[in-house]
Amino acid sequence: MARLPCLFVLAVAALAAGAYAKKYTRDVCILGGGPAGLSAAAFAKDRGLSVIVLERENVYGGNCNTEKVDAGPDKPAWLDTGVIAHANTTALQALFPADGWTLESPLVAERFAPGLLLPYPTTAQTPAYLVDWAGGNFSAPYGPLTGGSPDAFLAAFGRLLDLVKTIPWLNRGRYPDPVPPELLRPFSAIIEEHQLQPLVPTFFHPILSALGLTNYSDPEVAPAYLTLLYLKPALLLKLTTPGYGFTIKGGCIKVYDGMVAHIGAANVILRANVRRVTRPAADALGGAVSVDFSVGLSQRSHTASCQHLLVAYPQTPTSLQPLDLDAKEAKAFETFKGFYLYTLEVAVEGPLASQAYNFINADLSSPGAAGAVKEGRYPGLNRFIGSMPGFPAAGVAVALEPLSTKAMRKIVKAQLAKVPTSYITKATILKIDAHTNYFPHASTASLAGPSPNAYAQREALQGYRRTRWISNQGDVALAWQNSYAAVQAL
Repeated sequence: MARLPCLFVLAVAALAAGAYAKKYTRDVCILGGGPAGLSAAAFAKDRGLSVIVLERENVYGGNCNTEKVDAGPDKPAWLDTGVIAHANTTALQALFPADGWTLESPLVAERFAPGLLLPYPTTAQTPAYLVDWAGGNFSAPYGPLTGGSPDAFLAAFGRLLDLVKTIPWLNRGRYPDPVPPELLRPFSAIIEEHQLQPLVPTFFHPILSALGLTNYSDPEVAPAYLTLLYLKPALLLKLTTPGYGFTIKGGCIKVYDGMVAHIGAANVILRANVRRVTRPAADALGGAVSVDFSVGLSQRSHTASCQHLLVAYPQTPTSLQPLDLDAKEAKAFETFKGFYLYTLEVAVEGPLASQAYNFINADLSSPGAAGAVKEGRYPGLNRFIGSMPGFPAAGVAVALEPLSTKAMRKIVKAQLAKVPTSYITKATILKIDAHTNYFPHASTASLAGPSPNAYAQREALQGYRRTRWISNQGDVALAWQNSYAAVQAL
């Protein structure tokens, strides 16, 4: 009898919780409120479909991290620490018609952030310092983006561009099946074969290592096909050639503010903890997708019922645990893994605070393959960039295994404390954002096996069990394009 009051209290509490639980009925449920998820929701609404977007973080925009800055008059009031430059797919389609871009990224950006497009400044040159954070060693300024020799850098850049232009699937990220064996080799083999060593310290390190591709000699960490995907013509042109890239006044978040306004803020649920996703079986003729989730610290369960599901966040076995994967789906994703990326806003004081600079992580203890500067050691900072006097620095840090934001903050704080006072006298971390399972990709060993490979298996799942899988591969313009294609296929 003593248990009855307790049971009664629990029953009343359960009824009370149920009374406040919400049920959403929509045409499309979208998991992930980053560039892929929000653009998919906007395009779905354009088709007259009702949507709900579930984002686990307390902000939307994914790896678009825009921080508000009060640096004084005549200076920008924002700092992008994540996405900075967007590829111009209109220009790319004119140059590479076989790519088949059907979405014009400048028009998308102009629609949701009208009047805010700016050309990406491809002529900007910032002195680069190679930093061995492990040893606390700093190189002398390595030259404005050109390494030790401008002529050697430009010649190597030309060889790289010639190489990637021969691989037609790079710009759209359409992985072939099979992946050619020569592209399953470590990236170091490509560097040596094409004499790309001059590009290693100031070009490859800040681009590739920021994505977790930190050991060019390991085919599992930095296989050639994956590194070249992030050195594709679209990216090289965006960074170096006027007209192929643009940025957003006020920060990249302005585009997603516009998308959320179009979707309706009530249809974008932040701090959503997805507990379980139930979908019709493969052979079912009817049925709906059901998503059970809570919000924030609340244990109250809400439900969204939809005709279609779009998975628009990075997809790995760990991140997909809430989904009721069947054997076919589990096999497609079983070897996928991601990296761990952190973006930072840091206030700095000292001599370098009055000028532009770029710290790049590099191992200066011994030369790498064929005399190239070796990749930096991690976890920790990949690059640390100051853009103008009195303005916060933007940093990118990388971990190869799960690491809490608190732990990474501690590592970066210790690294910045090693900076000589002749450069920086004080560094204060103002903000740090974590991106887990970033840049998911299949294991290289699995790609050497029989067809279909993991990427082909994932593509074969499109539409299966009322689900579509969207990959952005670290490229916002590609995320928008893939989202548009997914919505058109519903």
